[in-house]
Amino acid sequence: MMNVEISTGVTGAKRQSYASSNPRDVLLKVAKQLDDEGEIREKCWLVVANDQNMLRTIYDYWFQNNYRSLALKEPRRKRTRKEIKAAVEKLQSQITTRVEREVKIRLLDMIMPSGKPLSNSSREELLISSSWTMRIAERLRPGQTVADAGLTEEELQRLYTLEEVRDDKVELA
Repeated sequence: MMNVEISTGVTGAKRQSYASSNPRDVLLKVAKQLDDEGEIREKCWLVVANDQNMLRTIYDYWFQNNYRSLALKEPRRKRTRKEIKAAVEKLQSQITTRVEREVKIRLLDMIMPSGKPLSNSSREELLISSSWTMRIAERLRPGQTVADAGLTEEELQRLYTLEEVRDDKVELA
């Protein structure tokens, strides 16, 4: 005997459970008596094939699902290559924007050679690091930290980008 538990709820295929002639009950009873799926299928068919009410329940279930899937779906309009290309470009742009936002370096939190975050680094500490940090130091008073000077992430990003451009030997206008 096969240990079978079939839920007889109220949604989807379970709707059949509330019909007066319930093919799910037949399946449950037969599955508890037999082990082989093929034998269960044949035994259920013999019971259902001779019961017009059960056949009606099965037909109603089949009809509802298939009618709804055919009648309620709007026909899919084929898109032109131009429309597909525009949709792909829009999606690529959205992905690029999202990646740039997620991956963008947060410069204020960058750890400097002194072991401190940039935001807590003083003018003197920045003067000995790199040309980029020297440009930051030029905006600070002696003993003042980046945070005390109120430099924003955007200002630091501009200075950092300027460093990348200089490293690439591109002339600035």
